[in-house]
Amino acid sequence: MIHYKQESKIVNGRIKIKPEYRRERIIFYCSNSGFVTVKEIADYFEISTMTVLRDLRILHKQGKLVRVHGGALKKGFNND
Repeated sequence: MIHYKQESKIVNGRIKIKPEYRRERIIFYCSNSGFVTVKEIADYFEISTMTVLRDLRILHKQGKLVRVHGGALKKGFNND
């Protein structure tokens, strides 16, 4: 569970993380592992896959990661 007061709030009994902070964390995870799946992100943040896909699309358009089928790659990641 995530416990960040300024980056989150409780809505309907669930912790809701601000999108900006969630996207920063997605970039961090992707940078560390090289690849992150939509399911991993959805499970970690307890959000829908549609929300994850929206976040990945935004981050891809901002040039912060590369959106691929099923997840995202770290910018400049090469699997050779």
